[in-house]
Amino acid sequence: MEEQSREEQCLRKAEEYVKEHDIHRIVKDCIVQLCIHRPDSPYSFLRQHFASLEKVCSNVRFDFATTN
Repeated sequence: MEEQSREEQCLRKAEEYVKEHDIHRIVKDCIVQLCIHRPDSPYSFLRQHFASLEKVCSNVRFDFATTN
């Protein structure tokens, strides 16, 4: 019983994390981009995709921090 409670707590924390960081949207967008571009090297494409996403997100955070 206690183990089930721990599992449920871990699942809730995971769900909160996914929701907080909008992971579903990010992964869905990534899959859409893969299907649109159909790269020969999906791993390289994903690496570049996430690197560009990281740059955009860090710029948005920086811009937000400097304007407030």
